[in-house]
Amino acid sequence: MTTRYISFLIIIGIALNCAACGGGNGNGQPQPQPSEIHALYAVDGSVRVSAGPGSADPSSPVEIIGGGQGGGSASQDGSFSFDAQVATGSGPPSTLTVGYSRSSMPLTAIVVIGSQSSLISLNSFSTGAGPNDLLYANSSLFVASSLDNSVVRYGLDGTEYASQLFAEFSSPSHLAADLTHLYCVSNGSNRLTRMSLNDLSFNAIQDVFQLSDPAAVFIGPAAPAVYDDRVYVPRSQVLEFPEFGSGDPTTYGSGLFTEVDFRSVAPTGQDFKCIGHNPQFVAYNSARNLLVVVSGGELNFTADFTPYVSTSSYLEFYSTGRQVELLDSLELGMIGAGAIAFSGDGGTAYLGNSINGNLYKVDIAGRQVLRGESSPIVLTAEFTYISDVELSADGRYLLATSFNTDELYIVPTATDTPGTGPYPGPLDMSQGSDLLAGAAALELDGNGHAWVLNGLANSVNRIDLLP
Repeated sequence: MTTRYISFLIIIGIALNCAACGGGNGNGQPQPQPSEIHALYAVDGSVRVSAGPGSADPSSPVEIIGGGQGGGSASQDGSFSFDAQVATGSGPPSTLTVGYSRSSMPLTAIVVIGSQSSLISLNSFSTGAGPNDLLYANSSLFVASSLDNSVVRYGLDGTEYASQLFAEFSSPSHLAADLTHLYCVSNGSNRLTRMSLNDLSFNAIQDVFQLSDPAAVFIGPAAPAVYDDRVYVPRSQVLEFPEFGSGDPTTYGSGLFTEVDFRSVAPTGQDFKCIGHNPQFVAYNSARNLLVVVSGGELNFTADFTPYVSTSSYLEFYSTGRQVELLDSLELGMIGAGAIAFSGDGGTAYLGNSINGNLYKVDIAGRQVLRGESSPIVLTAEFTYISDVELSADGRYLLATSFNTDELYIVPTATDTPGTGPYPGPLDMSQGSDLLAGAAALELDGNGHAWVLNGLANSVNRIDLLP
């Protein structure tokens, strides 16, 4: 082979390489590779075009140059999101051509238009009957099922790694974990059980604590938090239930949470009285070294079973360490506050809602309500409640599940506005028009997936999140 022929092949190879990289900058150098651009159909027929940070030059224009029309501009981090209108003609196109710039060089990308449903694997795997809580830990998903009284450790492919069966009517309901143990609150037997995070084994003397109160007809132990071999269990403390369907209010006692200390041979407990009533969540804010108790207020139902609260919600802040002390509290109004999620620096919290489709936002550092009773983040006006909330690891998105509407909302925290960002609307978790799946607990695995527990369909959905 001649030297001239080898040089010719090298030139052809360089040209093909430049073409594969989206064009050249005039001196034969390949373009830098952009982040992936996404296009998803919205309900109204428009297409949401988006890309993550670093995809385009900050504040530069981005526009549709083929298959439709529309455009926007990149934000300061190089991400972008805007709605495009597609050309209909003989039928909607399958792709859009997007023009943008990166490193001051013009680029084009052909983007396949998809649907949000393509991101969802409904019923990725089945669970036990009446699943009540889902927890990601130890590279696994743990599910507590209240009707078949089981806790099961699953692999992300649905393989069952280990299981633990509790006594009948135990109703394992809420889970928490540290590096070596899984903790299960059973609100049928009023017990807290500490298990091995690997095989779910436990010692009946060393790892079980019995919660009790002879004055309460229902202790209602709920979602716990773990700190340094101590577990903090909130209790709703119902003293008397009304006659079923009467519409009369439930009689609540003082809200409590119990510190269960596993540092001795047999666990010990100490009760702490809350300011608010009906505490349902305790969360450990590791960045601020705080215990935060969410008291939702006294939850009641009218004769037609419409839920309402009759007392205010509170956030209560407690110290950790040898002595648990109340440091401060924040009244939130009669909002029925529910599940809580903290930002990475611990300075901000988002709260779900136990009676409607609203979210709330609180400045933890400044002890101020940012989005409260008068200005909630409204996810939906439909009859529902917010089952769970989580923040993405980078803090850019708030995820929330709506139980009755079977929806997963993914809201950019930069705007706190549903329907903005890469997702044009909530993700539909329903199992069909006549079936209610009951979108409940929500977990993120750190590998680009969200997992949603179906409390009525006895299964777990997997959602592939956009980067």
